[in-house]
Amino acid sequence: MESGRFIGKMRRNDSIRTYQPANLTTLPGPLPTMADKIPDELTAKIQALGKRSPPSDIQQVIERLCLIQPFSADELAHILQQNKKWVKRSYLSSMVRDGILEYTIPDNPKHPSQAYRARNRTG
Repeated sequence: MESGRFIGKMRRNDSIRTYQPANLTTLPGPLPTMADKIPDELTAKIQALGKRSPPSDIQQVIERLCLIQPFSADELAHILQQNKKWVKRSYLSSMVRDGILEYTIPDNPKHPSQAYRARNRTG
């Protein structure tokens, strides 16, 4: 739970309480700038991703998205239907560290307008 607030709802399932977030990201609705830019094949791959997809599959989707245009962590979390903190911690940080992605504002990684783009990997 983020910053001590309870945003979701608790439900009982087989006598185990589970947390189900009410809102996965801060972005409402679909992203207006993306609909015509994401190829149908990539859209299908995104829709096929599940909550327990292999990290390599998710990283591949993130890289392909960031080749199209830079995306913020909020936008990527919204597209992947994941929590922003999870996406940053599990994927984006390591992808930047490994040179797959780069910051659009490299001098200030925590800038509120920070976005990620795929590095041009030639060789």
